[in-house]
Amino acid sequence: VQKPANNSSSSSSSNNNNNNNHNTAYILCHHNRESYLRKFLLDSYPIESHLDCDNHLEDLLNAEIAAETISNADEAIDFVTWTFYYFRLSQNPNYY
Repeated sequence: VQKPANNSSSSSSSNNNNNNNHNTAYILCHHNRESYLRKFLLDSYPIESHLDCDNHLEDLLNAEIAAETISNADEAIDFVTWTFYYFRLSQNPNYY
């Protein structure tokens, strides 16, 4: 049965019942998928953050205004510049 690679990753990382912090997982697969699974499980890969600006940016700002942490436009701009979204937007503007 073909299963997605992320199932292997999540099941091997959540199986920490031992007290010695050492687990062993055996994955049985065809030889042609071995390199793919090895790369997926052992190598790190970048994860791009994503904020759905169609709905959630307004909700975030409205919550801060309701909590009275933002009271004018300058404070709103300052608040957004301190978010991870602003940092990623400046690093990768074509993604957003």
